[in-house]
Amino acid sequence: MEETYRIKAIILNRKPFRESDLSVSVYSAEMGKQVLVARGAKKFRSKAAAHLEPICLTEIMVVRGKQFDYIGSAVSDNCFIKIKENLEKIEAAGRAVFWLNKLVKEGESDQQIFELLKEYLETLDKINLKIESESFANFFILKLLENLGYRPELHQCVLCKNKILPGGNSYNFLKSGLVCKSCSKTENFLTVSDDCIKLLRVILDKKFAILNNIKASESLIIETKNVINAVLDHL
Repeated sequence: MEETYRIKAIILNRKPFRESDLSVSVYSAEMGKQVLVARGAKKFRSKAAAHLEPICLTEIMVVRGKQFDYIGSAVSDNCFIKIKENLEKIEAAGRAVFWLNKLVKEGESDQQIFELLKEYLETLDKINLKIESESFANFFILKLLENLGYRPELHQCVLCKNKILPGGNSYNFLKSGLVCKSCSKTENFLTVSDDCIKLLRVILDKKFAILNNIKASESLIIETKNVINAVLDHL
C-alpha cells in the first residue's frame, strides 16, 4: 500500500516535467520547501492543475515515491484572486516568492517562515497597495532574512559595539549591520541616513498592513529599497 501524507502548502512555482507531468515547488509548515511531481497535470482535462497555480494556498495529499514524492490530490484553499487581478500585486508577490525560493533550502521546515509568507500574501490580497511593488516585496524579504538568521544589526556598531547615535552612520555588508560615525571614518562603507535606519527598524517590527500605510518621502523609500537590494547582492 502506498504511503501518503497531507500538507497545506503555498505553491511557489511549477514547470513542465516529462511528457505530461509538472514539477511543482511548494512551501509548507510541515515539510518546508519541497518539489513534488504532479502526474498528468499538463493534460487538458487535468483536475489538479487548476489547484496548483503559483501563489495558491492548497491542501495536498502526497504519495511517497522512490525517486520523487507525487501529488495524489490537490484542493485550493485560497487562490489570492485580488493579487492576480492587479499587476503591481503580481510583481510584489512574484518577487517575494522568487527570493524565498532562492534563499530557503529544501527539506528545512519552519512554521514561522510559512506563517510569514501566508500573512504577506493574505495582506497583499486584501489591501489597496500604496507602496511601490518592489519596495513592498522588500519588506517581506527583510523579515525573511531575519527568520533565516540574517537579521541586520541596526542598534549597535558592528565594529566597536557602541550604540548607534544619529548622524554619520553607514552600513557594512560583510558584517551585516550599521557602522557608527567614528568607525565609518576608517573605511568606505555605504552611508545610511537616520530616517532610513528608522524605517529599516520599523519594517522588522511592524505588520505588513501597517507598513503599507507608512508615510515616507519617495527619496526615503528609494534609499531603503537600495539598501535592502544591496544586502541581497552581498548574500
